[in-house]
Amino acid sequence: MDASSPLRLLRVSAEKGTSSEQLVRTSLAKIRESPSAFVQVFEESALECARSVDKAEIHGPLAGIPIAVKDLLDVARTSKASGSPTVLGERVATEDAVVVRRLREAGAVIIGKTHLSELAFTGLGYNPHYDTPLSPFGRLPGGSSSGSGVAVSLGLVPAAVGTDTGGSVRIPAAWCGVTGFKPTVGRVPTEGCQTLSDTLDSIGPLANSVEDCALLFRVMAGLPEAQFPLEPSDTSQLRFLVPNLSFVDVDGPVLAAFETALTALEAAGTSLVRAEVPELALTLSPTINLMVAEFAATHRDITDCADMDKIVSGRLRLGSQMKAVDYLHATSTLRSLRTAVDRATKGFDGMLMPTVAVVPPTLEHVLSSEAAMAEAAGKTSHFTRIGNGLRRCAVSLPCHLHEGEGSSPVGLMVVGETDGDEACLAVSAAVEAVLRKAGLGVRKP
Repeated sequence: MDASSPLRLLRVSAEKGTSSEQLVRTSLAKIRESPSAFVQVFEESALECARSVDKAEIHGPLAGIPIAVKDLLDVARTSKASGSPTVLGERVATEDAVVVRRLREAGAVIIGKTHLSELAFTGLGYNPHYDTPLSPFGRLPGGSSSGSGVAVSLGLVPAAVGTDTGGSVRIPAAWCGVTGFKPTVGRVPTEGCQTLSDTLDSIGPLANSVEDCALLFRVMAGLPEAQFPLEPSDTSQLRFLVPNLSFVDVDGPVLAAFETALTALEAAGTSLVRAEVPELALTLSPTINLMVAEFAATHRDITDCADMDKIVSGRLRLGSQMKAVDYLHATSTLRSLRTAVDRATKGFDGMLMPTVAVVPPTLEHVLSSEAAMAEAAGKTSHFTRIGNGLRRCAVSLPCHLHEGEGSSPVGLMVVGETDGDEACLAVSAAVEAVLRKAGLGVRKP
C-alpha cells in the first residue's frame, strides 16, 4: 500500500479492524491538543456518523474518514462566521454546502470547521478575532485557509477543504509543508460557500499527497472516477515551462529549494525550458482589482469596519471606491492576457514556479507593527494570484530542503491549463514522486 496516501492507509486500517469511531476519536483527541486550528468541532455528530459507517449504513470512497472544512462553508444546523464574528456575525446554516453534501455522500465524517483569515482575504493566516494556529515550523501558517493547512500538517485530520481566490489553498499548503490543489473555477460548485469574488473563487483540498487531493477533488466535483487511483504521468516524458520571475524578489531559502527541485526533475529526465513570459507580471494588478471590486460588492452592506482586520478593511474600502470603468478594464485585460499565456504555454505540461516568494514570518514579527503586518501580507500571493487571474488550476507541493539545510517550508507550484485539472493532478503526482525520492519537502520539525 502506498504510504504517500494517508486516506488509502486509513481505509486499509478500517478494513483490518480499525473502526471509523476509533479514527474519529483519535482525531478528536489530537484536535483537543491543538485546538486553534479549529473554530468549531462537531464531536457528537462526527461520532454518530462514524458509528453509522461502522454499522455499514454509510458507504463510499471516503467512508469513515474524518475531514475538516473551512469556516466559509455551510454545514447544516451549525453557525458560520466566515472568520468575521463581530462584523459579519454568525449565521446558522439550514443545509449543507454542495461540497459538504457530496463529501458526506462519499462517506466522509465532517469533524469540524477550521480557522481562516477574516472574510478569507489575507494570505498570512492571522485573524485578530481568534488565536492564530502556527504551522509545525513555528511560523504563520498562511491563509486564508490557515486552519485547514495546520490541521493536515499536524495530523489532526488526513485531509481538509479550503478555498482559493488569490492563493488561499496553496499558500497554507506551502507554509505548512503539505499539498494543496486549486481547481479551475467552476469545476467544484461554490453554492453554500461565502463569496469573496464570483469570478475567481474556487474550492479545493489540502492533504498529504496529490493522490489524496485528487480523491477529494473528484468527490467535490461530483466525478464518477472518484474511486479510481490517480495514474501519475511518466516523468521522463514531461516538459515544463519555467518562466522568468524576476519581477518579484524571492527569498534565498525559497530560491535554493526551488532550484534544487528543478535539478532533481532534470535528473529524472524531465525537460525544463526557461523563458520570458512577460504577461505573467501583467496579470497581478488587474487580478487584485477584480478581487477587491467583487469583494466590496459582496459586502456592500458592511458599514462599520472598526473591528475588522485592518488589511481586510483597507481592501474593502479600495474595492468600494473602484470605478466601473476600471473594473471592466481589469476584466478585459485579463481576457487578453489569458489568450497570450495560452499561446506561450502550448505544448508544455505546465508551468513551474515557487508557490510563495517568501518564507513565512513569525507571528511576533507581524504583530510588531502595522507596517510589518502590511509588508508581510503584500508578499504572500504574487505567484499564486497569477494562476487565479489566468483561471488555471494549480497544485502546490512541499519542496523544502532537508532538515539541517534549512527548515523553512517552501512550496513548488505546478500550474496547469484551464479545465486541465485531471492532467495537472497526474503531472503533479509524477513531480511529487521525484521530490520525495530526492528527500525534498518530506520532513517537518
